[in-house]
Amino acid sequence: MAEESAKPTKWLQKVLIVEDSEPTRKLMVRYFEKAKANKHLNCEIYEAKDGKEAALIMEKTQPDLILSDINMPVMDGLKLLMWFRKVYLQKHPFAVFFLPAPKSASEPLTLGPWALLPKTRSIILPSPCR
Repeated sequence: MAEESAKPTKWLQKVLIVEDSEPTRKLMVRYFEKAKANKHLNCEIYEAKDGKEAALIMEKTQPDLILSDINMPVMDGLKLLMWFRKVYLQKHPFAVFFLPAPKSASEPLTLGPWALLPKTRSIILPSPCR
């Protein structure tokens, strides 16, 4: 029996990475690009350096997944999340928004993100980035 090749997921078509640190943002973009190259994903990747730029990109591209930092200039991740919940989800109800977990996770949890991810200096990336 021939081994089936992995089929890219169909629900994830557009990803937005919001991070003010260019090296971190580029690392995250590279991870998704490698997943695309290995045919694990088939999505468009967008980047923003702050929440204000992210909101503009979200209005134009309607991403399925938003990965955002919290501490950023102009508009931080928590303000972006509030805008996302009040404005964006009214028009586009099928998007997922992730924020890194701060030291005190009580504030973001009251705002209602679906997941808080710990952000550490040592990042272990699963396949396909290795």
